[in-house]
Order: sequence, then C-alpha cells, then structure tokens
Amino acid sequence: MKKFRLQSILEYRQSLEEEIQLEFLEIQKVLAREMEVGSKIQHQIATWQQRFREKQDEAVIQCGSSYPAEIDIYQKFLHFLATEAERQSEKIHSIELAMDKKRQALLEARLEKKVLERLKEKTLALWEKETLQEEQKVLDERAVSQYRGVFDEES
Repeated sequence: MKKFRLQSILEYRQSLEEEIQLEFLEIQKVLAREMEVGSKIQHQIATWQQRFREKQDEAVIQCGSSYPAEIDIYQKFLHFLATEAERQSEKIHSIELAMDKKRQALLEARLEKKVLERLKEKTLALWEKETLQEEQKVLDERAVSQYRGVFDEES
C-alpha cells in the first residue's frame, strides 16, 4: 500500500488538535468552577441583604444604640461582597474570552486536519484507481496473449 507523503504532518495536526481540545476542556472546567464561586457570592449577597434589612427593621422598632454600629458593619460587609462579585464577574468574563479564543483555535486545528484527511483520501482513491487500471491492463494483455496463442495454434 502506498504511504501518504504528508502523513507526518497529518499526525502532527491530529496531536495538535487533541492538545487544543484538552486545553479547551480545562478552560471549561475552570469557567464552571469560577461561575460556581460567582453564584455562591451572589447567594451570600442575597442572604446578607436580608439580614441587613432585618437589622434595619429592628433598629427602627427598638431605637437601640448598638444597632447603628451593627448596621454600619453590615453595610461594609455588603460593599465588600459587591466588590468581590464584580471582581468575580470580571474574572469569569476574561475566562470566557480565553475560552472563545481556544474554541476558535480548536476549530482552525480541526479544519486544517480535515483538509489533510481529505487530501489523504483523494490520494488513496487515486492510487487505488491507478492500481486497478494497471491490473486491468495486465489482465487485458494476458487475455490478448492467450487469445493469440489459441489463434496461432489453430493456424
């Protein structure tokens, strides 16, 4: 069987595609983890906002002196959580951008590999066609020579 002359390049492209695929999957895992962290932060914000509203309601009802200090602490903590949520959102956005770039690189690697695979298929089909033509030519020559041999014997 004929060896495809660009086989080493095809194998390189296949390994490159596999490598990019693994990197893409790793980025997806990182994105999922970071989105989970973002979700937890949002849940914390909702929980602490509820607690903050309850403290404000208690302060209005009881007018206690310790409540303004506690309310201030709640406000600062909520501000901290909001900053963390924003930071996490930016982190998620940058990971999504990296994932999009890796997806594009993966698509390009697949396309380059497909081009070589198609070329290999066409080369193999052409080789098979030429081989069949050569075999047919040999068979035709053999048949002609046998026919001549039979014809020569009769004369």
